[in-house]
Amino acid sequence: MSGAAPAADSANALYLSTGNGTFNRDSSSAPNSDLGDSVVKLATSSGISATDWFSPFNQSDLESADRDLGSSGVVLLPDQSSGTPHLLVTGGKEGRLYLLNRDSMGH
Repeated sequence: MSGAAPAADSANALYLSTGNGTFNRDSSSAPNSDLGDSVVKLATSSGISATDWFSPFNQSDLESADRDLGSSGVVLLPDQSSGTPHLLVTGGKEGRLYLLNRDSMGH
C-alpha cells in the first residue's frame, strides 16, 4: 500500500489492499486463505478476520505481470447523507481505479 496505513470505519473494520501473491480464497480445499491482489475487509470485534474482499477478474494476470492492485492505499469516502452505499476507492499499477461498496465487496 506504498506506505499507507489501513483505513478504518466507524464500526472498527479495517480495509487494506494486497499486492502480488497467490489467490486461493475461493478454493474448497485447504489452504484457502491467500488473497493476493485484493481489497480486504477485516473485522476486529473478536480478533482479526477477513470478512469480505474484492479480487479483480484479472487477478492472476496482475500477479504474473507484477501489476499489484495493492500499490496504492485504500481511501474510505464520506458516507452518503442518507442510506447506503458506503464506498471506498483504490487503484493499482495497472492504472485502474476501483470504486467498491464496503457493505458488499463481492467476494
